[in-house]
Amino acid sequence: MSDETVNQTIQAMFEARGYSRPPTVVKVKKVSVEYARKLLKQTNPNGLLVVYKEGISTPARKEMDSTEGVELFKRDDLLFNVTEHDFVPPHRLLPAKEVRQLLVRHRTTLKQLPKILRTDPVNRFYGGKPGDVYEIQRNNEEGITYRVVVV
Repeated sequence: MSDETVNQTIQAMFEARGYSRPPTVVKVKKVSVEYARKLLKQTNPNGLLVVYKEGISTPARKEMDSTEGVELFKRDDLLFNVTEHDFVPPHRLLPAKEVRQLLVRHRTTLKQLPKILRTDPVNRFYGGKPGDVYEIQRNNEEGITYRVVVV
């Protein structure tokens, strides 16, 4: 698999998220805490997406994970677009207004909805944050389901 495939997956991710100006993409072999701090100083206001090939030190990961707008992806995780897999049904992040209507219509709360982890590959693709809600269109008798993003 090539860097072209990774670039196509990143482009599809940006399109799915509806970015008018995408975040800065940095591709590196390894990430140290010093390099992480350097990257964080030059962060684009629209975010920073770091694609690393071999690894990232634990202190660097902690520092970047605790910074808003920074996303880390291992290169191997971007070799295919997870949303195009046959077993992944269409997902859609709901706007806040639709979430409120959903909760009222079903007389429920966010805590009562089924969960999807923040680390789920589909959620990482769409960039959902804790508290966001996905509408998932199933291809069987289940119809539409909803999931809330949790930590």
